[in-house]
Amino acid sequence: MPRKNSPLPMEQALARMHRRRQLWYNARLLFPDLETFKSHLASVQRGIEKILAAEFAPSRHENI
Repeated sequence: MPRKNSPLPMEQALARMHRRRQLWYNARLLFPDLETFKSHLASVQRGIEKILAAEFAPSRHENI
């Protein structure tokens, strides 16, 4: 049973979705033009996935 302080799965999925959108938007702003952004899509995606994994990783103390 989930703890009272832990978010529900749907809430966490929505938070992750909004954060992913925010990261993609900010990444696009870092590049001077769309072609440059497209040429770096793979590295941008890897970076975003690493950030999301770190931010939404389950806490080591969550089940205590």
